[in-house]
Amino acid sequence: MIRKVLAETDRNLKQAAMEMDIARGTLYSKMKKYNIEKPR
Repeated sequence: MIRKVLAETDRNLKQAAMEMDIARGTLYSKMKKYNIEKPR
């Protein structure tokens, strides 16, 4: 789900977190847990 939303939002973390209705910090934690790279 995280990868799908990141693709839909052009890897915009703030927008992706809003779409998933979670805090941006939570998104960072989940990305780390599931080994998803942060956008550059």
